[in-house]
Amino acid sequence: GFDGGDQLGALFRLNRAGNREEFLSALSLHPHPAQNVVYADAAGNIGVVMAGRVPVRKGGATLLPVPGDTGEWEWTGYVPFEENPAVWNPGKGVVAAANFPTAGPSFPRYLSRIYEPSDRGKRILEVLAGGEARGEKHSVASFERLQSDVRAPGAAKAVALALRAARSRSRDSEDLAEAERILSSWDLSVTAESRGALLYEVYYERLMENVFRDALGPAL
Repeated sequence: GFDGGDQLGALFRLNRAGNREEFLSALSLHPHPAQNVVYADAAGNIGVVMAGRVPVRKGGATLLPVPGDTGEWEWTGYVPFEENPAVWNPGKGVVAAANFPTAGPSFPRYLSRIYEPSDRGKRILEVLAGGEARGEKHSVASFERLQSDVRAPGAAKAVALALRAARSRSRDSEDLAEAERILSSWDLSVTAESRGALLYEVYYERLMENVFRDALGPAL
């Protein structure tokens, strides 16, 4: 951000872009913060572009702090905007951006190693692809439902593990038998009234604690 840029100019031109070329030209002026911008036009073209400057790191990529007084880890410039991650008109006919990795492991530049879990993105793509597969056209109403969707497909593996454990001891414990009944009927929707969601969240928290406490100690 200290190297300047033209955020307001980028937004001004973005709001007046009439095609993909003008859209990209406007985004190229956006310096920071880096973010994904979704594109669609009247001709049916869609895409996602990462806007913002990506530093070229002399010392390579690392998640941990590095010495700042040796010059070995300086930034030597920025990746050209044309090389920023982008997807245009994918074969599946849908694009999504929801805090998951912006580019795949083959992308040659370092972007980050810290992302949110990919559950949201997977769920969005699942819903969009499901509509496409059924030959349905999405609408304002369908996107409203998607915006308020609370299904957590990423919970399925942990629920399967919990059910296996509960079933192995359900004859010995009424609590485990009830837990099995609750989780086996849960539709993976995390609603305020869901007993399955409540049980899953507590189970998952205890699972993490039981797995890592011995190795990390109570402080961590």
